[in-house]
Formats: sequence, structure tokens, C-alpha cells
Amino acid sequence: MKKVRVMSPYEGSLGLKMIEGIAEYMRLHEAWQLDIPGVTDSRQWPDVNEWEGDGIILPVVLKSTLESLTRIKIPFVNITVRPGVPTVQNDNHAMGRMAAEHLLAQGYRNFAMITNRHMPFAVQRCEGFAEHLREKGWPVEMIDTHQSPGEIRDHFSRRRSRKDAFPMGVLIYSDLISPTVYQEIQALDYSIPEQVAVIGMDDRLIGLTLSPTLTSVVPDGFRLGFRAAEMLHMQFQGQRPPDAPILIPPMGINERGSTHAFGFEDEHVAAALKLIREHAKTGMLVDEVVRKVHLSRRNLERRFEKNIGHTMWREMRRVQIEHVKNLLVSTQWPIKRVAKASAFPQPSRLTKIFREETGETPLAYRKRHQH
Repeated sequence: MKKVRVMSPYEGSLGLKMIEGIAEYMRLHEAWQLDIPGVTDSRQWPDVNEWEGDGIILPVVLKSTLESLTRIKIPFVNITVRPGVPTVQNDNHAMGRMAAEHLLAQGYRNFAMITNRHMPFAVQRCEGFAEHLREKGWPVEMIDTHQSPGEIRDHFSRRRSRKDAFPMGVLIYSDLISPTVYQEIQALDYSIPEQVAVIGMDDRLIGLTLSPTLTSVVPDGFRLGFRAAEMLHMQFQGQRPPDAPILIPPMGINERGSTHAFGFEDEHVAAALKLIREHAKTGMLVDEVVRKVHLSRRNLERRFEKNIGHTMWREMRRVQIEHVKNLLVSTQWPIKRVAKASAFPQPSRLTKIFREETGETPLAYRKRHQH
């Protein structure tokens, strides 16, 4: 039986999901003996030079690590950004684009991104974020923390005198720096999320310790582990892994307190959007929203589309489908129960609409994201 070391940088549910993905691949193909160091800090990992096993799955961050792997000639799979080696990694551009779409949907029109230009994954995430915003016609400011976290406070200090500088939406390249980001923003008496909405990356446990808790983009740890195991197995069989990295799309967003606000000046649009986000999954109709917001339907529709970019009906359908996606991935409920919990009258109706919106059936979506 082959011995494989798994050096995961993720703690909590994400790290567990990655191990589950590896275990599922082994169940389907070949059993291995796994060695999993009980730490996520790469500075405390065992030296790869001392590993006497058959293969390693790890993030190749340091050049010295790559040199060691090359010297000992052991099959390995890299799980971060590193050109020229066998790699399965998160689709960082897609993660950034997803974060941008979330902040746009919340109504924000001022944007900044906190990056570190010496970290390739951070650069990719911010590139995706900026690309999506610019495609929609919105500029974004960059805050580079490679020299000092004080750059964050300096940036927000300079915004004080600017008209219409707030509210704004901010991307941080990793949840790991979220305590520092919160500290720098709140030291200037800006409130999160009322003035500054913050979205992170990787959905780490540290985001739950903050006040307000941190909204974060969720990587697909299971698929990352499964495809990494697949690539390692390919090497065990004497096959050459693909030259290009395999990119794993994100699962979605865990929305928490740090983005529980809207960036609209139009309070009627904000009220309508809040009602839709809270009640679309229960079958609320556009007419009910109009009655509760106390505007004519024509007036509200016009203002809503101007701010959001699409109609209230389209937003209701989007929220409804996102709710279905969450139930498909987070539960094993039969489609009949998912349909009922999402205000679809029949499972067949859910399947028809879901295919129209996503290009696949609910069962195909569940299979793709749960495995």
C-alpha cells in the first residue's frame, strides 16, 4: 500500500472536505495510507526531505520546497499557484469575480481590494475581482499590504475628504488578514458593514470570531482533494500529468454580517431588495413587494432596474435558484422536498426552471458539487 502525505493549509470544515475528497478518490480507485500532519501552518510542517513515503499533496509555496521535491524525485501534486509543476488549485480568478458580483448585487458602487503583490494567489483573486467590476463599468482601487498593513488605514484616511466615497465594498485576498483589516477600518470609526462592506476568501474559522462575522467566498475543498488525488494516482501509474493547472471553481458565498447592508442611496430599492432576499424562497410575488414598499409598481420597477440592473422578478428568480443550489449541496433531501422548500409547486417545475437558469438538472448539479 502506497504511503501519501497530505499537507493541507486549511483548518476546519474546508480542510476536512479536502481530506474527504482524497478519501473518496481512494475508495473508488486505490487505497493509500495517509499521513496528515496535525498543523496547517507550513512553517511547522515536517521537512519533505525526511519523507520516506510514495507521494505528497501540498502547497509548494517556497522555492526551497520545490528544490527538495525535485531532488528526492517523489511524485507530488501542488495545490497553490506555482507554474511548471503538477497542480490542482482553486480558480482564484473565479473567486474574485464571485466576490465582485456579490458586492454589486448588494448595491455597492465604490470598491477597493486589499492585496499582496508578492502572493500569486492574492494577485489572481484581485485580478478576477477587478476584471468583473470593470466589465460592469465600475473602477476599483488597490491597497497593497506587502510593505505594511498601515496602507489600509492610510487609504481609508485619504477617503475622508472625498465626496460620495462611502458606502463601499472591499475585497480582502484572504480571511487570515481579516482581523487586521477590521482593526484598521474600525480605528477610523468607520462601521462595518454600514459604511464599509467586507468580503473575504476561503471561509476560514477566523471569520466567525469577528464582529460582525465575515462574509467569505467558499472554495470547493472536496473537489480540490479529489482531483489532487487523481493527479497523484496518474503519476503512480507512470502517466504524465497535464501541463496546465486544473482549476477548481468556488462553491459559493457564505453571507454573514460583514455584508448585511446595501449600498443604495435609494431607500425604496434597498427595502424592496431586502424583502426579496428574505422572502423570495417562500414564493413572495412582485405585487406583495410593491404593496410593502408603498410605491407604484411602475415607479419601483424603474428605480429597481436602474440600481440593480435587472427587474424585481429576475432578482426573485435568482434568489430562489441560489436557495435551491444551497439545499442541493448542503442536504440529501429528495428533489420533491427541495422544491417544496423553495416555493416550486412541483418537482418537474423546479427541474425545468433550474435547467433553464443553470444549464443542468438539479441532480446533476448536486452530483457535481457534492463529489
